[in-house]
Amino acid sequence: MRAGLAYIVTGAGLGMSAWETTTLALFPHQQAHDVMPGMPGMDMGAMAPGWMAWGFATWALIIAMWWTMMIAMMTPSATPTILLYARVHRHALAQGQVQDKLAPTGAFVLGYLLVWLGFAAAAAALQWALEGAGLVSATVMGSWNRWLSGAVLITAGSISSRRSRISA
Repeated sequence: MRAGLAYIVTGAGLGMSAWETTTLALFPHQQAHDVMPGMPGMDMGAMAPGWMAWGFATWALIIAMWWTMMIAMMTPSATPTILLYARVHRHALAQGQVQDKLAPTGAFVLGYLLVWLGFAAAAAALQWALEGAGLVSATVMGSWNRWLSGAVLITAGSISSRRSRISA
């Protein structure tokens, strides 16, 4: 037990201690050479914020990334609603009460997925704008701006806090 704890505290094979890992995670706008002085050849100057125009392939890839992530995260919570809709639709069919206005379950799911595709396109556009403004970097997968990082953290915390109070 102690050997395992010591292994984790000393960095679990990462080459840095738990404190250095935490510092890197909490302060991503610090340069890596400030946090990891023992890594020669780690030139963060080459990773300075720079913006490159996105081509069609990049747009398609970023939209696909956002869409896949949103489907993976949100479909499990929507599954009960989808199954309920399917049950109501089957019951209405069995009773002969199906109206032309009631869409089949597949159309319901397709509409749900298309809504997330629209969100994915909006998220990709926001990512493009933030990269263009030099506020985020795809190279380091994070924010270059401590104020933006703080605002996102405070917003996420307040939303999470509000949701926990509502559900309680």
